[in-house]
Amino acid sequence: MWPGAVSSRVSPLTATETYPMPRYMIERSFPNGLEIPMNSKGSEVTLKVVGRNAEEGVTWVHSYVTQDKKKTFCVYDGPSPESIRKVAE
Repeated sequence: MWPGAVSSRVSPLTATETYPMPRYMIERSFPNGLEIPMNSKGSEVTLKVVGRNAEEGVTWVHSYVTQDKKKTFCVYDGPSPESIRKVAE
């Protein structure tokens, strides 16, 4: 899980013929706000997350962040809810 996140919830989205793998949304809370530096350090952190996801067959599709940066809603494709939970740890 991202540093500072206190909770997460995995919710399946409806799969269609367009998506051969199930799609999930993870909601996370960040009481102090999520800050990802817009520099090489932020890029490094993001690449580590993407690499960890790939180990479990999970693909990060996109994310939404609330204006106050205290909640994120991230969309993933993955083989199972367990795989999504595992990479979210």
